[in-house]
Amino acid sequence: MIFISHQHKDKEIVSPIAYQLEEIYGEDNVFYDDWSIKPGENIIERMNEGLERCQFFFYFITENSLKSPMVTLEWTNALKERSAGIQFIPVRAEDINVPKIISALSYLDMSTNGIETTLRQIQDIVSPGVEKKKKDIPTFNNLQAYVTHENFNSFYYVIRAKRFFEPSGTIVAATNLDQTEGEFKALNAPMYNSGFSENALTLNNTEVMNAFTINFPGGIRKGFDFEASFNFKEKENRKSGQVYLFHLKEGDKLEPIELITVISKDQIPQPS
Repeated sequence: MIFISHQHKDKEIVSPIAYQLEEIYGEDNVFYDDWSIKPGENIIERMNEGLERCQFFFYFITENSLKSPMVTLEWTNALKERSAGIQFIPVRAEDINVPKIISALSYLDMSTNGIETTLRQIQDIVSPGVEKKKKDIPTFNNLQAYVTHENFNSFYYVIRAKRFFEPSGTIVAATNLDQTEGEFKALNAPMYNSGFSENALTLNNTEVMNAFTINFPGGIRKGFDFEASFNFKEKENRKSGQVYLFHLKEGDKLEPIELITVISKDQIPQPS
């Protein structure tokens, strides 16, 4: 059995991995509180039952989990049982120091590698399983962007990582405008690449759009904002042009970037 030890406040980043593992290995082989602990059941008893069957214990280390007595009870018990055949694997899910008691162990670094890479590493540890029918699996979009209208002819964006590092630094602005009508550029990056592709993607299986791209070669780190702007070269283009932001991830996967509209730059909070 795979045991997922986490704090409930971190579900937005843990659930995408837990549900993928459930899809591959089956609900009975993945201990995760969403389905392993029913309402009214004794949490400690169910946790102990899960640990008795556990072969792979994945402890997701965050500020929240380090402060949780329940999670601490889980991982300390699992650590004691390593000699009984439990493989204890810490997962550093935020950019924080790993507790000294487990710092000598090899751990997975989701804060640096992201969700997709960490999921593949977990599968490599557990071994491939038989795929099941696909279900609706929770997703977590790590990038968000604050957007404001600097003036009638441009959008101003502040792009940031919410929880962890993103290895891919490619941002796509999808629009019906072409290079003669619009321009997408980075504002505070000393080095970046830009490009344009005509009819590069289709939205909602109907609307074919062009893609303006900017790429930050070093990836996108939590705590550091990238500023960008999309400029309309003519006022008429602003009226007809729509712009959607995407993050281009591994395997040419496009992930929508959450847009938060603000009236002015002063309303954009400082990165945490």
